[in-house]
Amino acid sequence: MRTCPSCGEENSDRARFCQNCATPLIETERPSEVRKVVTVVFADVTGSTALGEHLDPEALRRVMGRYFDEMSAVIERHGGTVEKFIGDAVMAVWGAPTAHEDDAERAVRAAFAIRAAVARLNAEDELGPTWAAPDDPRRTRVGRFLRRWSLDELPQLVNVVKGEMSLVGPRPERPEFVREFKEKFPQYMVRHRVRAGMTGWAQVHGWRGATDLAKRIEYDLYYIENWSLALDLKILWLTVRFGLRHRNAY
Repeated sequence: MRTCPSCGEENSDRARFCQNCATPLIETERPSEVRKVVTVVFADVTGSTALGEHLDPEALRRVMGRYFDEMSAVIERHGGTVEKFIGDAVMAVWGAPTAHEDDAERAVRAAFAIRAAVARLNAEDELGPTWAAPDDPRRTRVGRFLRRWSLDELPQLVNVVKGEMSLVGPRPERPEFVREFKEKFPQYMVRHRVRAGMTGWAQVHGWRGATDLAKRIEYDLYYIENWSLALDLKILWLTVRFGLRHRNAY
């Protein structure tokens, strides 16, 4: 017996139309199921429980947020989809909704990239803020090139235009370093009487990066005490001629 899909009337097996409402009784083929092979990567942040024992909830949220943001960016960069966050882990999928022949290869590359990204974050979380060093694990290949040629300094031109920095002046430091240095060097805070600069008297003389801080302060104080337009122009000229590429720029 064939059941009419419209009115529910029972009809004989040989009927082509419903005897009650004339609805066609032609059987439609059921779509066959399509199975796809997907690749799943499960990235778990180990040690998060111990981390939560000595951080307050807000600080823990910020730290874990950095890890999740970094892992999500890596996954999406390699063509994967972040399926869900599970506690302190991320589950990503390749092959759904669209499958590619190299999904498994992309997933493996993403897994290695996630390890490298997490290692960079760990370096800062474990050691605290540090100056860059040769073979610093926090560097990327592109970042290494930008830093070597000082191209990473160019966005500071926006700060110069906004009046927050000068082209020439003592180089700014991270707040963590400022708190440390002002305790060790009484004259350090004198540098803050003038605007920070993209380049300075200390930098064009080689005192850049992880070099002798006392020497850097000495040269910065000399600049502040002897400032002139001519000195600024000289520093800019020396920066263009010698300071763009520096052996201590890691």
